[in-house]
Amino acid sequence: MTLLVRKPRVRDAWQLPQGGIERGESLEDAAIRELREETGIVTGHILGRLRGVYEYTYPAGSARFSRYRGQHIEFVAALVPPSTIVAVDGKEIVDHHWASSDELGTYLSRRDYRLLAASLIEQANAMAARAGALADRARTKPGPG
Repeated sequence: MTLLVRKPRVRDAWQLPQGGIERGESLEDAAIRELREETGIVTGHILGRLRGVYEYTYPAGSARFSRYRGQHIEFVAALVPPSTIVAVDGKEIVDHHWASSDELGTYLSRRDYRLLAASLIEQANAMAARAGALADRARTKPGPG
């Protein structure tokens, strides 16, 4: 399952958790901080960076255009325990949903973003499977006799 969050707007409200990188932060550190800020999730294991970038520019009349020209978003995969409680702040993020890949079309309206999300989820699932296999091997590896 993949965590989607909903912004308090009508268009393109649902998205993957995301946010900016602060000066001096790594992509992974920013991902952990943004996940905590947007969802209250403080536990988790970073699996690694995902291949795929989402970019767009703001319209020239946009209020954000005076400070930023657009967005360049990179993604990181993380595992959280199934019992993880999500607590959105009700301001920046107003809802959340644990979605299966089959549900992406219900929540993500932009085709390009939906296709990217599907690819990212596939990559994250492969990373999680590899991490699980490595953990299983580490637990069953015979020690010195």
